Formats: sequence, C-alpha cells, structure tokens
Amino acid sequence: MQKSTIALSIETKNRLKSVGVKDQSYDELVNVILDRQEYGDNQ
Repeated sequence: MQKSTIALSIETKNRLKSVGVKDQSYDELVNVILDRQEYGDNQ
C-alpha cells in the first residue's frame, strides 16, 4: 500500500492522539472516524 503525507496542525494532531488507543496508527484512527461517519456508531 502506498502512503502519503497529510499536513495537520499541531492542535489537530494532538486531538487525534487523544482519541486514539495505544499502538493505533493515525491511518487506523482516521479509518475508524470515517467508518463512524459513514455507518454510524452502531457498527
């Protein structure tokens, strides 16, 4: 899988970090957030 870089403010990065769990990559966390947006919290 190819990877890319997304520029984030420090504040956004810190917000993501506070929502994620230990050893979870930002890629995994963003996918969780996107899935919740698309399918709701009850998946």
